[in-house]
This record gives sequence, C-alpha cells and structure tokens, in this order.
Amino acid sequence: MRERKYIPIPELMQAYSLLKKGDKNSNLAAQRIIFGTEKISFEAKGSVSDCYIQWLQCALQDAIILELATLPPYLTAMWTIKDSSSPVYNRFSSIFRDEMSHMGMACNLLAALEGEPSVTGQDVVPQYPGPLPGGIDPAPDFEVKLQRLTRYAIRDFRIIERPKFEILPLPDSDDLVPLPDPPDSNGDPTIGDFYDAIKACVESNVQDGDIKQERQIEYIYVTKVTTKQEFLDAIDKIVREGEGLADSPKNPSDYAHYYKFTEIACGKQIVENATGNWAYSGATIPFPSDEDVYPMADVPPDGYDIPEAFDFDRIYSEMLCCIEKAWMEVDESHLRTAVNKMRDLQGLAQELMQIPIDGSYETYGPCWRYDDTASCPDSG
Repeated sequence: MRERKYIPIPELMQAYSLLKKGDKNSNLAAQRIIFGTEKISFEAKGSVSDCYIQWLQCALQDAIILELATLPPYLTAMWTIKDSSSPVYNRFSSIFRDEMSHMGMACNLLAALEGEPSVTGQDVVPQYPGPLPGGIDPAPDFEVKLQRLTRYAIRDFRIIERPKFEILPLPDSDDLVPLPDPPDSNGDPTIGDFYDAIKACVESNVQDGDIKQERQIEYIYVTKVTTKQEFLDAIDKIVREGEGLADSPKNPSDYAHYYKFTEIACGKQIVENATGNWAYSGATIPFPSDEDVYPMADVPPDGYDIPEAFDFDRIYSEMLCCIEKAWMEVDESHLRTAVNKMRDLQGLAQELMQIPIDGSYETYGPCWRYDDTASCPDSG
C-alpha cells in the first residue's frame, strides 16, 4: 500500500487540497506527503487518479486509528461501573458496539480500495494519556485519559464526540459540566472536515469498478460494500452514529454518541416532545454514585509495572493482532478470536480496579499498552 502507515490528518488535508489544484507541481507536492519521500518523479507513482486512491488509503487508515483511539477510554470508564444493568452502563455498551462496528467498516472501506488495515505497532496504537491521533485537537490542550466514570470523564467524551452542529438545545442542569470552547478556527481541520473530505474524494474520484470485495470481511455488524453508493453510505453511518449529521437524531435508536453522552451528563433521556421535536426531557437517567464505581486512579503516562497490568496489555495486543490478521488473511475466524479476547479484557480490567495502589484508597487500572511480542493465537 505505502511505506508509511500513518500520516497526520492536517498533512493529509493539505495533500488533498494540492491534488485538487490539478497542476503538475501541486501533484508532486501532494505525492511527497502521501508517499513520504523527499524526491519523487510524477510518473513513478502513477496517474492523478491513482494518487487520489492512495490518498484515500492513507485517510482511511487514519480513520481506523481514530475509531480505535476511543475504545480504551470509553471501555475503561464503562468497566468502572459495578452494575452492568444500569442505564449509564447500557449507553456505554451501545456506544462501544458502534465504535467496534465503525472500526470494522473503516477496515472494509480500506480493503475495498486494496489497502491493508494496520492496527498494531508502537507507531500506530494510541498511547494514554495523550492527544487524539491524527493531529486534531477537539479542545485546547486536550488529552485523552484513562479514568473512572465521573462527570468530568463524561465531559471529556462529549468533547471527543462534539458535533459540527448542536441541534438539540442543552437543558438547564447543575450536573452538566460545561465544555471548553473549541480551538480557534485558523484553518486547522476538524474530524468532521476530515470525513467530509473523504466523502468528497470518493464522490469525485471513485467508481463502482474501483470497489473490490475480495479482501473485505463480513462479520456481525461489519458488512461489505460493493458499490460507490454503499461506500458513501458507510461513511455517513460512521459520522451519523459518532458526532451526528446536521439533521440527526431522527429517532431514539439513531442519535449520535455525543447525544448519548449528553443524556448521561444531564441525567435525562431524549424523547420527542409535544411539538414533535426531540429534547432532554424524558425519564431520569441516574448517575452512578461513588460507591457504585471502582475508585480507579487516572492511569499515569508510563502505566503500571505490575503483572496484572502486563497481562491486560498482552491480551489487548493479541486482540489487535487478530483484527489485523483477519483482514490480512481475509479470515473472519480471527475476528471471532479478537471478540473473545475483548471479553477477557473486562475481567482483567476489573481485577486491576480492585487492587489498591500503595498508600492510596484509589486502585490500579488498565494501561492499554501495545506489547511488541504479541501475536494472534491460532484460531483452531
């Protein structure tokens, strides 16, 4: 596919702008970004159409890692909730299923353009605490942390999922922790801008014949795309269920993650009111008390050097290896193994959350570090 697995999103957006100019010098400059070489001949890398496909491959790889980056913080907070039947836990569980589906769909979109999804390696797997991957800042000096469920954790998740269009008025609630203003708009792209660019590039430069099925996988919520329109629909689904579209939500099962997190934050369910509009005016959603949440400390930058933490890292890394191997070998059995590994992670995480840190009432938590020695076990 390409030598570099990961290109920051602002650089990709710059490359896309250069490609759209259409002149030879701009195309050469775009290719230097895409292929990561200082000197490159235009003829060496193919036509302008090929460069658009290569750009999409790079962009979709970044989209995969963006989707992956939200799983550790969301799951960590969810697993600190002791009652897995609580409304807050159930909303987290719904969001987690969506994020896994989005990552799988992004892998299929990349495979449809003959790219190879990559979710392993120290240079690919997100580290915590740290910025969102891709070089996009949803708020000034924002860092994604591994933390227990608190109202401030929900604020952070709302920042991550903040939509371009806030279509539901926020309720008056003392429980709603306000969000910081987004960074000043100085031309830096947002996540929404990034997905808009992917969609625009597909609309202008991809034909049905470019969509390949041979290396895609079908498994549970992950489906194949066979046409350009299905490709575009998959992008819309990722955006709609994540930050939301301009006209979302339309029904309770359709609204985006931002709105689900805001339900948790304000403690009210979204319902259709007498005027036919949606509002945070439904049933109360009780926020778990301190006693109902494991007292996990924020995971520090270097994590923890205890056996239980390393056990978690190993299983997490094996899960990622299995996801990557599934698309490498076009074998959904590796995805089944990955799902089983994910189930194992909850028990390991909650074991950590019950081990007190020396001299503190707070407990350890999962570090989600990548283990270079990991591999995907045989599926059997």
